[in-house]
Order: sequence, then C-alpha cells, then structure tokens
Amino acid sequence: MESYKIIDGVLHVFTDTGVHDYCEENGIAREDFNQPIVISDDIESCSYMLSGCASFNQPLTIPLCEQKQYGGMLHNCASFNSTITWSKDFASYGDIYTVQMFEGCISLQSITLPECHLGFAESMFSGCHALVKADCHNISVEDAICMFSDCSELVEVDLPYSLVEGGQMFVNCEKLTTVRGWNDVQVAERMFKGCTSLKHVQQGKLAVPIPWCSWGMFEGCENLGELQFVADGDAFDEALHLLARDYDDEYDAEAGTFFNIPFGDYRDAEEFCTDDLKILTANAFELIFKDLPGTFDKNTLTYKPPVKSESSTDITATTNLFN
Repeated sequence: MESYKIIDGVLHVFTDTGVHDYCEENGIAREDFNQPIVISDDIESCSYMLSGCASFNQPLTIPLCEQKQYGGMLHNCASFNSTITWSKDFASYGDIYTVQMFEGCISLQSITLPECHLGFAESMFSGCHALVKADCHNISVEDAICMFSDCSELVEVDLPYSLVEGGQMFVNCEKLTTVRGWNDVQVAERMFKGCTSLKHVQQGKLAVPIPWCSWGMFEGCENLGELQFVADGDAFDEALHLLARDYDDEYDAEAGTFFNIPFGDYRDAEEFCTDDLKILTANAFELIFKDLPGTFDKNTLTYKPPVKSESSTDITATTNLFN
C-alpha cells in the first residue's frame, strides 16, 4: 500500500509514515516540511506522523484512525499554531491514545478538544510554552499524568468532565490562575505543583479525591484561595469508597469496616473501624496542603489562606513609595 500520493498538487497521506516517506523521497529535510496535507479517513494510525516537522503550520483535519493511535502526532512541531478540525466520529469511540500528541508545540496558543474519551493522555501538551487557554470540558480521561506540565503561559483551563488519574497534570504552570469543571478526580498527586499563581479551583468547592493518592496536590501554590472538599454525603465516607474502588477492596459502610487497607501502619492488618479510618483520612487530607501558608480545618476539610493584616499592607504600600 502506498503511504502517500500527490493529487491535484496536494499531499494525501495514507499511513503514519506518509510524510516521512514523502520528505525522504523528495530530498526535503523533515524539519523544513510545511505544506498542506490531507489525511485519509481510512488511515490506521497517526502516531508520530508529523513529529519533528518544526516548520509545519498548516490547517489540519484529524480523522478517527482505525487503531485510535495519535501518540506523538505533532511532537515537537515548534511552529504549529493553526486550525484543527476534529472528526465528528471521535465522540463514538473510547480509549483514544494521545500520549505526547502535541508535546513541544511551543507556538500553540489555544486548544479545544472534541467530545471523546481518552485512555492515555500523558504529556499530551507538555512543554507547550505559548498555550494560554485549554478547553477540555467535552472529554473524559483515564490517565492525564503531566498532560499540561511546563505550559508556562497557561492561564485558565476547563478540566475534563471525568478524570481518574491527574497526577502532575499541571506541574510548573506558573501563570495558571483559574481551573474550572472539577468532576470525579480521584488521583491528584502533585497535580498543581509549582502553580504559584493558582487562586481558584472550581470556585473553591472540590469533589473528594482519594486523599492518600493526592499528596502534594497544591505544593508551592502559595496564593491558593479558600478551598473545601465536599461530597453529596459524608466526605470521609466518600474518600473511603473511592479508595475501595481503586484497590478493589471491600468497604462496608453499613458495618463500618474496611478490609485490607493498603497503606501506612495498617498495611498488614485486616479490618478497621470507620472512626479510626476517618482520623487517618483527615490526616491524609491535611497532607495535601502541607507547607502552604494557610490553615486546614480537619473537621470541615477546608483550607483557608492567611489573612493579611491592614497594617502590613499599609507598611508595604508606604515602603513602595520610596522605591
């Protein structure tokens, strides 16, 4: 099967190696490639199709490929900031693989993802230094580790409507101030580490994550505003249910027992009462806000930033007058 074909002067691509083969056979350096392409609707995979095409900046229509593989498709396309049109078929299929799909696209300024379910989206936009806004509210994601890590210009983001693994998702997004759409996030370890400008997460009300899997969630977020973990029922019970589901253990809310708890000093024990676990849960929630300047209330699961006194503000303002 031919990997590409020129039709009416336009490059049509039929396999994930089509662009590479075209460049090689026509003496074009991959990093210099920058011409319109049409990707076949029958293509099996788009993995690394344009990877390393540093000059590429053409409008792109992305079809739903047979294998649902898009890993590294535009990896290190340093100039890319063009229009993306997604196939409407994305909404009909799950477990789409987008690891490193746009990683290193340092000119990309905004992105709106189509309705779809992503299985693995690790580092999907990692290192997109010009990305300012990302709208992911139409998608659900299983694994979004480092999805937006080191997006140094990212200011606001709409999270996926369902997200299981969000560890290190926004590491070092120093200008990120607003996060909307917090739903069903379970694992959030170091999710916002280094987001020094972060102030608002879902208007300060977050559904309960698994606290033992969310340590350092706000590490370095010294400007974080008031935030509370909430649930339809009891927040502690909700955390235990999530932990049970995550480890396929059995938590009996009616009996108040939890079997084979897989953490801490209780690792080898077999059964614990709910009251003991609530103490551990409260301590685990507190660790989420470790080293932040504010205070955490274990009873209400609420973090409150430090209150700046008027006198200290006045002194600062007066001092600035002389600088």
